[in-house]
Amino acid sequence: LGSCNVACSLFQGYPVTGSFSRTSINADTGAQSPFGALIAAVVIGVCLETMTGIVQYTPKFALASVVASSVIKLVDFDEARTLWRVHRKDFSIFMIVFSVTLFFGVTLGLTLGILASFVLALRSSSSIEIAAVAFASRNEANRLDEGTIAVVTPHCNLTFANVHNLS
Repeated sequence: LGSCNVACSLFQGYPVTGSFSRTSINADTGAQSPFGALIAAVVIGVCLETMTGIVQYTPKFALASVVASSVIKLVDFDEARTLWRVHRKDFSIFMIVFSVTLFFGVTLGLTLGILASFVLALRSSSSIEIAAVAFASRNEANRLDEGTIAVVTPHCNLTFANVHNLS
């Protein structure tokens, strides 16, 4: 595939991939072992050798629709609904990755998804919530004098990013 992509780049061709659509088609046909991928490769090879003349006039959008119809099953929309209900920040990362990948490509989509996840993780780990556990009510915890000893418990791990909030 690598040499095919280099050759395609020299002649303004489309990048050669197919693993998503092949995986989807193999899953739809019930293939459960690598032998299914071998059969698919043989069928594709036979089709390329015998049917190239027939298929060469098929419009590219028709071929793209075949690939798109098989790949759309790989997107887990139930997971997106679950993220929407449970954790909206993770849903926003899902939508960023989905949208950017759809319009600009896999590399940029994954890069932005990784960066957004990293920023979200840093942001959540840099803030800290502390609860005073040695007092009977919250009003007593708010009236601490300078030099008073208090027993507190943080609600997250202490790291270099959030330890400055402990003072």
